[in-house]
Amino acid sequence: MFYGIQMSDAAVAELAETAPVAASVLLMFRAHPTIDPVDVRQNVSYFSAKPNARSIQALLEGDESGSAQLADPLADGERLRAIFRTIDDASAQDGRMTLSIEAIGDNTTERTTLVALEKVEGATVSVDIANRQAPVYRVVGVSFVD
Repeated sequence: MFYGIQMSDAAVAELAETAPVAASVLLMFRAHPTIDPVDVRQNVSYFSAKPNARSIQALLEGDESGSAQLADPLADGERLRAIFRTIDDASAQDGRMTLSIEAIGDNTTERTTLVALEKVEGATVSVDIANRQAPVYRVVGVSFVD
């Protein structure tokens, strides 16, 4: 399934304070002309450095190289990835769903982030060169699982 997500810069920056890995994943999904929609069947994102609030802010400001420099380096042999998946329930038919983002690494304490999404009526994002359209969702809530 492909889709885009609407989330303000301020909301991404706020989330980055407590869950920088989740904020990084959500930046990949943002429905923005310069960011491609993400195929959520992949279900995993690998990180070469540990994102933090400063590196997320640099990305929001369009500074990708600065973001890489500000992220915390991983120790030799250390790995960090984010597993993300949609949680299907009855509300999906009503245009709502939940995205679960779990940071998995040798040295991470970030809690699993649950992102409540609501379909934006009439909004779509182009998926590929054939111009297939996918739905756009907006973030309506964020919670954490301990």
